[in-house]
Amino acid sequence: EPTIVNTLDESIELLKKLPSKSVVYFQNFATYDGWILLYWLLENGYTYTTDKNVEKRFNGIITDDRQIYQLRVRFNKHFVEFRDTCKLVAGKLDTIGKNFKCPTSKLVGTIDYDKERGPGYVMTDTERAYLRNDVVLLKEIVEKLLTMGTLADFITCGGYAFSEFKHSLYQQVHGFTNEYMEGKRLSKWYKKDLQECFRNIFPELPLNIDAFCRHAYKGGYCINWSDGDIYNG
Repeated sequence: EPTIVNTLDESIELLKKLPSKSVVYFQNFATYDGWILLYWLLENGYTYTTDKNVEKRFNGIITDDRQIYQLRVRFNKHFVEFRDTCKLVAGKLDTIGKNFKCPTSKLVGTIDYDKERGPGYVMTDTERAYLRNDVVLLKEIVEKLLTMGTLADFITCGGYAFSEFKHSLYQQVHGFTNEYMEGKRLSKWYKKDLQECFRNIFPELPLNIDAFCRHAYKGGYCINWSDGDIYNG
């Protein structure tokens, strides 16, 4: 059963108690919760840096369109990493839960989304129940992700897809069977061989050409189109 608190400071104290190298997932971390955490860090004396001599520090991946893909925060001499589940599987929490057949359901429409809740506000029982289901449902979704091969090793589904493309390319070039590849991936030399194979086919571009091409590249998304309606986007 999740521990529910009323303030951000109380939440941070819970996060500080997590084991080192813990990974914490938020739904919509990139555009919402991440910025709340970033504000708290800056207001409480943390510095964005990789300098190991700075005790209260954090770093991460923040894009030019103001999305926080990842934050790594040093709490009490150990790091906690924050990621966004939306970058691994897109969609609303309720929809993802139903698609994954999670046992917990989101309590949609049970609270007032426009109500002002200022400092010192204490949640009602209905609001606590709403929050509880959100947290448990997200936990169940993350547990599903952890069973999907190496997907949870990546920050984005794009990164995972690119990695799988490299593995598939390597397998086709060498004509290896699936059974052989399962053992090959465990080899300590495999990562180096994989990168060499990829670069033999796709050489690294000079920096000026790479920078020019990236102006035309900004990711993408997939949708299903049926009868003029977009669904499962």
